[in-house]
Order: sequence, then structure tokens, then C-alpha cells
Amino acid sequence: MFRYSMYKLILSASVIASMIFGAGIALGSNHTNSSGGEVNLVANYYANANNITNGYFNKVLNFFNELDLDDPNYLQEIKTQLLPPENLASRDFSACRQSISSVCLQIELENLYAATEPRLIQIQNSYAENNTKSNSFSSFTSLNDVRREFIDEQLNYMRSINLQALEFYRQLLFAYPVHIQNQQTKESLKEFVDNLKQMEQNFKPYPGVFHNVSTPQCI
Repeated sequence: MFRYSMYKLILSASVIASMIFGAGIALGSNHTNSSGGEVNLVANYYANANNITNGYFNKVLNFFNELDLDDPNYLQEIKTQLLPPENLASRDFSACRQSISSVCLQIELENLYAATEPRLIQIQNSYAENNTKSNSFSSFTSLNDVRREFIDEQLNYMRSINLQALEFYRQLLFAYPVHIQNQQTKESLKEFVDNLKQMEQNFKPYPGVFHNVSTPQCI
């Protein structure tokens, strides 16, 4: 029951992440007048960001599936996984491949943005240069302005959507240990109630009142 509810929670998180980044792709697809270079960059960015985030959701699922809840130190193991790897200070991000820390997700999304932003700015600057070379206002100049505005909007959307996905992931990591403890408490209470019922069954063969005894006191 615990594993099933956990799977539903992670699946819901993955779907929400897809919706978040899918909204960004839809925003980009509305600008049909763009030349295609910036639109492809934007679409690839959202697709890659979605894959990265869903990859972390899958790592969370795998970690909790393999977690031994009978181990008395399982909470410490969760705490260790939630903390960022120690070697991040040396800019060694290889440890993030196995970590579920939100810091690692943040680093990967920031790296993706850092790799995409300069390319979009370069395209945006080329449109500005083309406008400068044009001697008069034309539909060409107007279209370039639309493309530059589109790039500005998408850069803002990228930063905003990254923050939303990261915040949702952090909430998931915060709520999950609580979810586990609640499930463990429910299972312990169920076991306690079952034991009480078994005790009741064990006492049923004995009479509630002993007849023809010489004293009501225990001797």
C-alpha cells in the first residue's frame, strides 16, 4: 500500500513537471512569425529541462523503492540523500548523478540555462543589427522587433519556470519523509489493533463470571 501511494505521488509530480515545461513550449509555439532558430532553441530547452526534472523524480522513486523501512536508521539515510554532496564546493558535479538533492537539480537547470541564454542573446543581437542596417521602417524591421521581444519573453519564462519546478521538487522532498513516517505510524497502529483483537479472541473461551465460588476475591 505504501509503495503504491508513493508511486502515485511521484507520478503526479512527474506529470506536473511535464505540464510546467509543456506550458513553456506552448508559449514558444504561439510565435509562428519567428525565423525558427530561436524557436528550436526554446523548444529544445524546455524539452531538456523537462527530462532533467523528470529524471530527478525517477531517482526519488528508485531511492524510496529501495529504502529498507525496517532499518532503524532509515531516516538518517533519507537525511543524507537530501543533503547536497560534499564535493560540490570543488565544482565536481559527478556526485549529483546519484543524488536526489534539490541543489543538484538546481545546478543542472542553471547549467542548461547558462548554455542556452548566450545563444539566444546572439540571435537577438543579430536581429538588432539587421534593424540598424535597414534604412526605413518595414515589415522586415517590425518582424525583427517581434523576434527580439519573443526572445526576451522566453528568457523570463525559462527563469520563472525553472524556479517553479525547483520549488515543487523541494516541496516533494520536504513532504516525502513526513509521508513515510505517517505510513509507518498507520502500520504500527494497525498492528496494535490487530493484536488487541487477537487478545480478545484468546479470552473468549473463558467465562465472564465464575459460578459457585466461595469468594469474589482472587486467592
